[in-house]
Amino acid sequence: MSVYGVLRCCSAFGFAANLLLVNDCAKLVEGSHLGAVNAYSTMASCIARAAGPAVLTTLFSLTVSSSSGSAKFFHGWLVWTVLFVAGAAGAWSTGFVKPIEIAVEEEEARRKLRQRRGRGQGQEEGR
Repeated sequence: MSVYGVLRCCSAFGFAANLLLVNDCAKLVEGSHLGAVNAYSTMASCIARAAGPAVLTTLFSLTVSSSSGSAKFFHGWLVWTVLFVAGAAGAWSTGFVKPIEIAVEEEEARRKLRQRRGRGQGQEEGR
């Protein structure tokens, strides 16, 4: 199997995992907003896919080209440094995310509490 084949499989797995996570997170939104959650997820993905290559190509060209005879800045390696820092920050930030089961349970408890408060206010107004 070629490197391209392995990358294609990883890419397909990542896309499917993203959709599954988005569908699970839609449970946290009151009502049936699955379409809106999927739309925002797809929009964010498209913006990243459009802006990423443009920004990183520009950064690469700025670090490779020598303006007015000055030394090259990082010799084009700044792009990899930026990508590494962004990836490390993303991996670090996952430590702050709650498991979906806990988040769903907390949201259901909040909804029940709101319903109880709503019933209590309605009974007081009826007196």
